[in-house]
Amino acid sequence: MLVTPRYLAGNTTVFDHGFVPLLTERSWPHLRDPDTGDLFITSPCQRLRVAVYPDGYDTWQITASPDPFQHIAWNAILTSETPPEIVAALTRALAVRLEHLPDSLFHEPPLTPVSVAFDPLVAAGWHKERTENFHRAESPDGLAGLQLQRWPRDEAPEPEPTDLIWQFTAGNGAAAWSAEFSRDTPLRILKALTVAVTDPAAVRREPALIPAAHRPHVTVHPITAASTGPAALAPAPDVRRPASR
Repeated sequence: MLVTPRYLAGNTTVFDHGFVPLLTERSWPHLRDPDTGDLFITSPCQRLRVAVYPDGYDTWQITASPDPFQHIAWNAILTSETPPEIVAALTRALAVRLEHLPDSLFHEPPLTPVSVAFDPLVAAGWHKERTENFHRAESPDGLAGLQLQRWPRDEAPEPEPTDLIWQFTAGNGAAAWSAEFSRDTPLRILKALTVAVTDPAAVRREPALIPAAHRPHVTVHPITAASTGPAALAPAPDVRRPASR
């Protein structure tokens, strides 16, 4: 079946599509634990690292450093129910920027407005609000949102570079998922996430894998010859987990 919106489509039993941009398209170095199935991927320059824990809740963990031996500049965590198409869009954005604008992954241009991350959501009709403590955009169905935590200058101290102050959440119940990003995550990477979640193209799912809690809120169409292109996913190494809904 073809499902929209994609942020409510749920995960699949195969994690492989999330790292197609890194392994299938680019052959980044990687190691796999034969006992647990955990996967550790590094960029050729070793400045970007992606850890995949198929049996963990915080399944996807991304860290970035301007030098392999320096401190972490920023990090991100995506939970197990994150749709693989959204993970793939994020890892592809990382790889492309590393290839063409590598410094932009570690040094945000000064005075870059936070609206860069929110603009795709606003363009898709999401409601945006701003208070002294946060910036937030919420989907029209009320089931997804992006929030940036802020602190008044006269209250709490500024967050550390690796504090997770950006949070995207979607869904409800056991199928809910989140993507959290630290303070110094480049806004263009956050934009890659918001472009992905608002992509109107349907994604393919087996009917049994569409989360029960989300079925009243998604639109489902049968797959036809004319619709297979946009929803098709490229083949990749197989990392599976038991289906659970």
